Amino acid sequence: MKYQLETIPVWDAYGEKSECPLCLLRSRAERHYVEFFLGNSVMVPEIRVEVNRKGFCSRHFRLLFEGGNKLGLALMVHTHMTELLGRLEKDQAPLLREAQRLTAKNPVVRRLGGKPAVSGKLTGLSRLISGRQEECMICERIEKTLDRYAFTILHLWRKDPEFRDAFRESRGFCLTHLVLTNRMAAEVLPPGVLAEWIRSVLPLQERNLRRLHEEVHRFTQKFDYRSDEIPWEGARDSLPRALQKLTGESYEEKEKE
Repeated sequence: MKYQLETIPVWDAYGEKSECPLCLLRSRAERHYVEFFLGNSVMVPEIRVEVNRKGFCSRHFRLLFEGGNKLGLALMVHTHMTELLGRLEKDQAPLLREAQRLTAKNPVVRRLGGKPAVSGKLTGLSRLISGRQEECMICERIEKTLDRYAFTILHLWRKDPEFRDAFRESRGFCLTHLVLTNRMAAEVLPPGVLAEWIRSVLPLQERNLRRLHEEVHRFTQKFDYRSDEIPWEGARDSLPRALQKLTGESYEEKEKE
């Protein structure tokens, strides 16, 4: 598969010295797509057809709801529900026919003879509903965007000595995006270059995990009054950074009113 290079955003992300540049890029891509779907795309027929068919996951419905365009979102939700109702009516029709057939029989037949068939159809309908709930146009676009960014990181690491220096001085990736980048490396790098990548990225990742491990330990020590004289040394915000490193999710603390 061919991937488009996205060098400027990648360089910008590495310039911010975060725990994971791909987390930054993911967050920016997510904001972009939320704004996109709340903008003029609401009236684009091709986009609306896709929204009607797939919709969004619960997280992105929430972000769209908070995005400030209730009318645009309501228009999308209305036509998405119209499509959903039509599909549900079609999918559940066999189950309703089977349930009606069973209720017309005597109790022994209902209890012993019909349960496997009706249970199977009910399970199938539940799987269809669950599968449709998991579809999300924003998630799909973010995934494709991050694939391009991961490919760009590998391209720059392979071709640009200046980027290699920036990569070597970085804090690695969160575990989620380490997996993504390694998967991309296995896909696009020749065997010898892949081996070099492994020798580069894994020690970098371990070194930064150990750094965070020590910072979280220092954070816990600061809750002991006997540790007042111990300097923070960057550990004050180590907990949300460690959680991000482990999960790939941002843990920004909300200010108390």
